[in-house]
Amino acid sequence: MLDEWPEKTAQREEADKKIDATPVHVETVDAAGLKKLRANPSGHITLIDFWATWCGSCLVEFSDLQDTYRMYSARDFDLVTVSANMPDEQPSVLRFLQKKHATSRNLLLDPTIRRHSKQPSIQRGNRRFPTRLCSGRMEK
Repeated sequence: MLDEWPEKTAQREEADKKIDATPVHVETVDAAGLKKLRANPSGHITLIDFWATWCGSCLVEFSDLQDTYRMYSARDFDLVTVSANMPDEQPSVLRFLQKKHATSRNLLLDPTIRRHSKQPSIQRGNRRFPTRLCSGRMEK
């Protein structure tokens, strides 16, 4: 493939090395954590992506979201992914995130959210994904 901007090759290669060297993590989040996330204490524009490994369109769109995060993270933009997979699926969620080099903040819903949620879609694992929320200031 020909590079459209050959003068930026070194810069792109350096960015790719940084992404490859950044560890990928997934942590569990409970209702209080989601509430804090939605409150957005950073003040950045934050895109929260609810997804699951069993959601085909989520998997297709995931790389584009990570690319967007990489392009704008230096500009007060955060991406947080929230997996709706079951807790015992954490290893497969982490493998997927590592394969995609998901250097964003990555969360997995705590099982108590499903038990105490008033949302039937969360209780039953309804497949209404992907779902996204955006919070934060839109002007400077």
